[in-house]
Amino acid sequence: IPTMERLDTLVCDLHSVPNEPHPAWVSVLQPALAAAPSFVKEVRHIDRIGGQRPIGPGWMLQVDMEASDDSPYARPLPYPLELVFPQDFPLVCPSMRFCCGVRSAFLEDDGVVDPDVLGFVWTAGESTAWDAVAAARRVIGPLNVQPWGAVNVDKAMEFWRHHRRDCACEAGRLLPCDFAEWEAMQPELKADTLQRLLDRLREHNHRMARGISTQASVMVETSVLWPKRTKNRALYGPAWERDWLASSFLAAVDDDSPEALRAILTEETPGVYSFDMLAPEFCDMLFADIAAYEETDLPKPRPNSMNNYGCIVNHIGLEPQITRLIDAYLQPLVSLLFSQTTSGYPVDHHHSFVVQYAENQDRSLDMHTDDSEVTVNVALNEGYTGSGLSFCGLFGAQDRRQLNKEYRHCKGRAVIHAGIHTHGADELQTGERMNLIVWMKSSCYRHSDAYHERYAKPTLSEFEPQLRCLSRTHDRDFEYWVGKLGADHHEGMLGQA
Repeated sequence: IPTMERLDTLVCDLHSVPNEPHPAWVSVLQPALAAAPSFVKEVRHIDRIGGQRPIGPGWMLQVDMEASDDSPYARPLPYPLELVFPQDFPLVCPSMRFCCGVRSAFLEDDGVVDPDVLGFVWTAGESTAWDAVAAARRVIGPLNVQPWGAVNVDKAMEFWRHHRRDCACEAGRLLPCDFAEWEAMQPELKADTLQRLLDRLREHNHRMARGISTQASVMVETSVLWPKRTKNRALYGPAWERDWLASSFLAAVDDDSPEALRAILTEETPGVYSFDMLAPEFCDMLFADIAAYEETDLPKPRPNSMNNYGCIVNHIGLEPQITRLIDAYLQPLVSLLFSQTTSGYPVDHHHSFVVQYAENQDRSLDMHTDDSEVTVNVALNEGYTGSGLSFCGLFGAQDRRQLNKEYRHCKGRAVIHAGIHTHGADELQTGERMNLIVWMKSSCYRHSDAYHERYAKPTLSEFEPQLRCLSRTHDRDFEYWVGKLGADHHEGMLGQA
């Protein structure tokens, strides 16, 4: 069983680290995996993590699982799920988070499973990790199934203790707001009241889930339909083809040495590197595929809140290919160049999309940072003027609004940088530009203290900013600096209006 072999390897690797304490469940999982439910397809990673949010410190287990066939979330790809086990497991249930763009009424915005869903199904000292995974699967299950299953009064009371205000609101004040009053109620009245409360909450979540799941099912349907309709079916095959890569990049990865990788890199400015990444033929194929998709009646999810044109390639069936590209070819570069950015943790999921700039569409993009640990941005075409990238400083640094580099795109050549590196797209003058952008993210790093400390620090800027590096969208002092530096300086700004 591939999953069993994978877990054996992971556990052996952990035990090979000297003076490293391991929780008992790491070894217990080896025989337990043989009894894993059939919808668990792979164990991807085991590691110890720190951090305070979103799901806390502990030992993390990453698994891939499938949604049920009768769920609106059903898709050909498994869902990556991470479980964090606290030190007092199994007395306390693990925390869980989906590492992909799934949305549900029972999930927080960052994919964390509602702890109360787990609390209802967890029996201290008896429940297993697979019970928790099964509960997470019900979150993306059929809409007529309650994730928490059967609920007893004791667990419902615990839920009420933590959600008195929410319960009062959702249940139309079915519950008393004072705990002493609640304790004085007769047991049969408590049970009846709690049942009515849970029925109200279930109806509320059902309404939420119906709308969210409809959108999710459309995206799943698109990822299945487009690979069947496209003329470029090779793009959606079972493997990333080696000849899709630039020969110099492929040779450097095959050499498997830091020296070979560094030899193909150009350091454009500290922390920003460029290299030949994609073969011209692959660029042409992907460009044609995206252009053809834009002509269909299929949903066209836009890349992010700032770009109005382009599409999320993960949603049209390319997520597995981009994952293969990262795992086999980009991860060595990330480890070599950005180990401090990720605190040494590997990237394990991604948000990948194409952006389009044209004379009658978006022509530029305001200064911003990316929601990624590391970003790869590669041009898919040529034949346009303008529309380069302007790089300023790092988020939180004193020179974050000082211009460091004006980068010009070349077809097939990628620029790779930390997500916290401030940058913006210069105004396009003529023609059309399309780029593939991969936001690579690390779950382990995002659960670490280092991640939250980085974004908890105030942004300091002791230097007078340059207009080119001001952000109309993100800088609260934008109007102040525009007024102070004067109208004559407006020509130095990106086309942000």
